[in-house]
Amino acid sequence: MNNIHKPYLSVGGKPVFRRGGRVGCVCLHGFAAAPPEVDWFAAHMHRHLNMTTYTVRAAGHGTHAEDLLHLNWWDWYMSARDGYEILKQQCDVVFAAGISMGGLLALLLTAAADTDIPATVVMGSPVRYKSDGVQYAPYMWPFRPMMDMPDTSNLPNIIREEQARRGEPVIGRTHYKRWSTRATGEVYKLSGAVERELVNITTPLMLIYSQYDDVAGLNNIDVIREGVRSEVVESLVLTDGKHIVPQDVGREQAFAAAQAFLQRWC
Repeated sequence: MNNIHKPYLSVGGKPVFRRGGRVGCVCLHGFAAAPPEVDWFAAHMHRHLNMTTYTVRAAGHGTHAEDLLHLNWWDWYMSARDGYEILKQQCDVVFAAGISMGGLLALLLTAAADTDIPATVVMGSPVRYKSDGVQYAPYMWPFRPMMDMPDTSNLPNIIREEQARRGEPVIGRTHYKRWSTRATGEVYKLSGAVERELVNITTPLMLIYSQYDDVAGLNNIDVIREGVRSEVVESLVLTDGKHIVPQDVGREQAFAAAQAFLQRWC
């Protein structure tokens, strides 16, 4: 049977809900990825802070790469919004956290006039990109609708080793190896929308970036800090790992810092 009809990837495509206490956290993965990208973060907060966590699957993710061909950034925002609303019905307060595109969505949720998020964790999110190439994606897609994006780094091996240590299925990185050019352009549009909305954020923020990130440079810390009206903006610069903070080698340091930060606002 052709697997195009399966609703999720065989392993790793499904959202994850963990029942905890009356404090929740909506956890958001990055572009072309799936819930496992941020689920170790969610598991940490559930275990150490007894949070009720929901690791959202953004629309078009965790299924098949072609499912991103006709979606836009608003579809991903609505996925994040649905996750927030699910938790809000069951929790007294709901935090937001995300990696890369997920962090952008967390910022957009926080900026919304009708949400009440007490604190937000942003990891490796490109309000501004290190490379200028992404801005041309909206013009490329009619000529090149899909592009190959294999992960040739050591990250899949790092993830497999940690999955084995945790006793999880050893599946490596759950990530599309082919990207929709049009959808890549939508991520760039999302970054612009977030930058325009920063002025509406007054919530305490924790910004976690790696100095070796090849997508989102450390300048994003200043861009966010200068754009928001939050009185509390804390930051952590990791010296281990690269862009995918919640799965790379610096994850435990990031989790500990986020835990201490969120605990202050529970």
